Amino acid sequence: MTGQENQKTPDSNTDGYAEELRILEAVLFAAKEPVPLKELAEHLPEERREDTDDIVKMLQFRYEGRGVGLVYRDGAWAFRTAPDLAGKLPGRGLWVTADR
Repeated sequence: MTGQENQKTPDSNTDGYAEELRILEAVLFAAKEPVPLKELAEHLPEERREDTDDIVKMLQFRYEGRGVGLVYRDGAWAFRTAPDLAGKLPGRGLWVTADR
């Protein structure tokens, strides 16, 4: 064994939610405004709606350390520019936050 088999990666931590992650990712990327959790849940199959919070957190984990991140602010979720890149994108009108 190389030891890599037990390492956690964003894709190894989805617990059978691959399709739900894709759905919420698409909804959030297409949204013009941040999306409340209740509205995100409406896009999932009924039997998965109670897991919406966990699924969103899995998606948030997937984007950690990237150029965009999934952030929670003012009661809703949205993809936003990573805070450490804010100074490199002046004048773009981007909502940058480290809040979760």
